[in-house]
Amino acid sequence: YKTITVGSASTSGPSSAGEVNYVTNGSYIYTFRYETTEEMVRRGYFTVDKGSVTVNGVSLTVCEPTRDSFKVCIIPYTYEHTNFHDIRVGSVVNLEFDILGKYISRLAQLTQEG
Repeated sequence: YKTITVGSASTSGPSSAGEVNYVTNGSYIYTFRYETTEEMVRRGYFTVDKGSVTVNGVSLTVCEPTRDSFKVCIIPYTYEHTNFHDIRVGSVVNLEFDILGKYISRLAQLTQEG
């Protein structure tokens, strides 16, 4: 997992920015940005569209991933019954990336070694 501070601009540690927007269909859209390194990518810490990511223990589907950001859509029930209603710019959150990326990363590593 990776711990990020929402809205942080620290150069010594992970950095991220979070935006929360309410959209007309009733869902909350969160955008998480985080500092990405080549080592993170090699270890499988990245997102893909419609893949999974866990934010503060809540498993979610990824929307619109980039190299250093992704969005998740939170329905009102999830917003009200999880800690998402407490996440603000400056909040620290835990990210856990999809296990499939880690498997692929490990397979690539073993293939190169062997």
